[in-house]
Amino acid sequence: MVKKVPYDKLKKTKQIELRHYPEITIAKTASLEARDDQAFRRLFGYINKGNAEQKKIKMTAPVLHLNHGTANKEMAFVLPKLDSVPAPTDGHVRIEAVPAHDYAVLSFKGRATKERLERKKRTLLKRLEKTGFVPVGEAEYAFYNGPAVPPMLRKNEVRVKIRE
Repeated sequence: MVKKVPYDKLKKTKQIELRHYPEITIAKTASLEARDDQAFRRLFGYINKGNAEQKKIKMTAPVLHLNHGTANKEMAFVLPKLDSVPAPTDGHVRIEAVPAHDYAVLSFKGRATKERLERKKRTLLKRLEKTGFVPVGEAEYAFYNGPAVPPMLRKNEVRVKIRE
Protein backbone atom coordinates (compact mmCIF):
# COMPACT_ATOMS: atom_id res chain seq x y z
CA MET A 1 0.00 0.00 0.00
CA VAL A 2 1.34 3.42 -0.95
CA LYS A 3 1.56 5.85 1.96
CA LYS A 4 -0.29 9.15 1.48
CA VAL A 5 0.93 12.56 2.54
CA PRO A 6 -0.75 13.46 5.86
CA TYR A 7 -2.75 16.66 6.32
CA ASP A 8 -5.17 18.28 8.74
CA LYS A 9 -8.64 19.10 7.50
CA LEU A 10 -9.34 22.73 8.40
CA LYS A 11 -12.78 23.06 6.85
CA LYS A 12 -14.95 21.24 4.35
CA THR A 13 -17.76 22.69 2.33
CA LYS A 14 -19.85 20.89 -0.26
CA GLN A 15 -17.53 22.24 -2.93
CA ILE A 16 -13.98 22.34 -1.54
CA GLU A 17 -11.82 21.28 1.36
CA LEU A 18 -9.34 23.51 3.19
CA ARG A 19 -6.28 21.61 4.44
CA HIS A 20 -3.06 22.22 6.30
CA TYR A 21 -0.06 20.24 5.09
CA PRO A 22 3.11 19.89 7.18
CA GLU A 23 6.55 20.59 5.76
CA ILE A 24 7.44 17.97 3.17
CA THR A 25 10.44 17.10 1.05
CA ILE A 26 9.99 16.51 -2.66
CA ALA A 27 12.09 15.20 -5.52
CA LYS A 28 11.17 17.11 -8.67
CA THR A 29 12.09 17.41 -12.31
CA ALA A 30 11.06 19.39 -15.38
CA SER A 31 7.96 18.04 -17.08
CA LEU A 32 6.78 18.68 -20.60
CA GLU A 33 3.14 17.76 -21.15
CA ALA A 34 3.99 15.42 -24.01
CA ARG A 35 6.81 13.87 -21.97
CA ASP A 36 5.36 13.27 -18.52
CA ASP A 37 6.43 9.63 -18.83
CA GLN A 38 10.05 10.80 -19.06
CA ALA A 39 9.68 12.94 -15.93
CA PHE A 40 8.05 10.04 -14.10
CA ARG A 41 10.88 7.69 -15.11
CA ARG A 42 13.49 10.17 -13.84
CA LEU A 43 11.78 10.45 -10.45
CA PHE A 44 11.11 6.72 -10.23
CA GLY A 45 14.78 6.12 -11.01
CA TYR A 46 15.72 8.36 -8.08
CA ILE A 47 13.57 6.43 -5.57
CA ASN A 48 14.64 3.10 -7.10
CA LYS A 49 18.31 3.39 -6.03
CA GLY A 50 19.18 6.18 -8.51
CA ASN A 51 20.68 8.24 -5.73
CA ALA A 52 24.09 8.73 -4.12
CA GLU A 53 23.36 6.12 -1.43
CA GLN A 54 21.83 3.63 -3.89
CA LYS A 55 18.95 3.52 -1.43
CA LYS A 56 15.48 2.33 -2.37
CA ILE A 57 12.92 4.91 -1.21
CA LYS A 58 9.25 4.02 -0.75
CA MET A 59 6.76 5.56 -3.17
CA THR A 60 4.15 7.91 -1.70
CA ALA A 61 1.00 9.49 -3.07
CA PRO A 62 0.14 11.81 -4.60
CA VAL A 63 2.39 12.51 -7.56
CA LEU A 64 2.34 16.28 -8.00
CA HIS A 65 2.29 18.34 -11.16
CA LEU A 66 3.47 21.88 -10.41
CA ASN A 67 3.51 25.21 -12.27
CA HIS A 68 1.20 24.09 -15.07
CA GLY A 69 0.13 27.68 -15.73
CA THR A 70 3.72 28.56 -16.59
CA ALA A 71 6.52 27.49 -18.90
CA ASN A 72 8.30 25.82 -15.94
CA LYS A 73 6.14 22.72 -15.52
CA GLU A 74 7.43 20.17 -13.03
CA MET A 75 6.53 16.74 -11.70
CA ALA A 76 7.29 15.86 -8.09
CA PHE A 77 7.30 12.84 -5.82
CA VAL A 78 6.75 13.51 -2.13
CA LEU A 79 9.44 11.72 -0.17
CA PRO A 80 8.63 9.79 3.00
CA LYS A 81 10.23 10.98 6.25
CA LEU A 82 13.89 9.99 6.04
CA ASP A 83 16.78 10.47 8.46
CA SER A 84 18.78 11.82 5.54
CA VAL A 85 17.70 12.47 1.96
CA PRO A 86 20.17 11.00 -0.52
CA ALA A 87 21.38 13.24 -3.33
CA PRO A 88 20.10 12.38 -6.82
CA THR A 89 22.56 10.96 -9.33
CA ASP A 90 20.51 12.35 -12.24
CA GLY A 91 21.27 16.04 -12.69
CA HIS A 92 17.66 16.67 -13.81
CA VAL A 93 16.27 15.67 -10.39
CA ARG A 94 16.29 18.21 -7.57
CA ILE A 95 15.42 17.86 -3.88
CA GLU A 96 13.42 20.63 -2.25
CA ALA A 97 11.89 21.27 1.17
CA VAL A 98 8.35 22.63 0.90
CA PRO A 99 7.28 24.64 3.97
CA ALA A 100 4.03 23.85 5.78
CA HIS A 101 1.11 25.61 4.13
CA ASP A 102 -2.66 25.73 3.79
CA TYR A 103 -4.38 24.63 0.58
CA ALA A 104 -7.83 24.75 -0.95
CA VAL A 105 -8.52 21.40 -2.61
CA LEU A 106 -11.09 20.17 -5.12
CA SER A 107 -11.12 16.35 -5.42
CA PHE A 108 -12.59 14.43 -8.33
CA LYS A 109 -12.64 10.94 -9.77
CA GLY A 110 -12.07 9.82 -13.35
CA ARG A 111 -9.73 10.78 -16.14
CA ALA A 112 -7.54 13.82 -15.62
CA THR A 113 -7.40 15.20 -19.14
CA LYS A 114 -5.84 18.59 -19.78
CA GLU A 115 -9.29 20.08 -20.45
CA ARG A 116 -10.84 18.56 -17.33
CA LEU A 117 -7.97 19.74 -15.13
CA GLU A 118 -8.35 23.27 -16.49
CA ARG A 119 -12.11 23.18 -15.87
CA LYS A 120 -11.64 21.88 -12.30
CA LYS A 121 -9.02 24.57 -11.65
CA ARG A 122 -11.46 27.30 -12.74
CA THR A 123 -14.15 25.73 -10.53
CA LEU A 124 -11.82 25.63 -7.52
CA LEU A 125 -10.78 29.26 -7.93
CA LYS A 126 -14.38 30.39 -8.36
CA ARG A 127 -15.51 28.50 -5.24
CA LEU A 128 -12.54 29.79 -3.30
CA GLU A 129 -13.73 33.37 -3.83
CA LYS A 130 -16.68 32.63 -1.50
CA THR A 131 -14.46 31.53 1.41
CA GLY A 132 -12.53 34.70 2.20
CA PHE A 133 -9.24 32.97 1.40
CA VAL A 134 -6.93 34.18 -1.35
CA PRO A 135 -5.03 31.86 -3.72
CA VAL A 136 -1.24 32.12 -3.63
CA GLY A 137 0.59 31.10 -6.79
CA GLU A 138 -0.39 28.58 -9.43
CA ALA A 139 -2.73 25.64 -8.96
CA GLU A 140 -1.14 22.21 -8.54
CA TYR A 141 -2.46 18.84 -9.64
CA ALA A 142 -2.26 15.76 -7.42
CA PHE A 143 -2.71 12.22 -8.75
CA TYR A 144 -3.14 9.27 -6.41
CA ASN A 145 -3.33 6.29 -8.76
CA GLY A 146 -1.28 4.69 -11.48
CA PRO A 147 -2.43 4.07 -15.04
CA ALA A 148 -3.54 0.49 -14.26
CA VAL A 149 -6.39 1.77 -12.06
CA PRO A 150 -9.66 2.02 -14.01
CA PRO A 151 -10.46 5.70 -14.75
CA MET A 152 -13.69 5.72 -12.74
CA LEU A 153 -11.74 4.71 -9.61
CA ARG A 154 -8.89 7.23 -9.94
CA LYS A 155 -8.57 9.96 -7.31
CA ASN A 156 -7.32 13.33 -8.53
CA GLU A 157 -7.12 16.77 -6.99
CA VAL A 158 -6.63 20.34 -8.02
CA ARG A 159 -5.21 22.41 -5.19
CA VAL A 160 -3.88 25.90 -4.60
CA LYS A 161 -2.00 27.44 -1.69
CA ILE A 162 -4.12 29.93 0.24
CA ARG A 163 -3.85 32.73 2.75
CA GLU A 164 -6.50 34.71 4.63
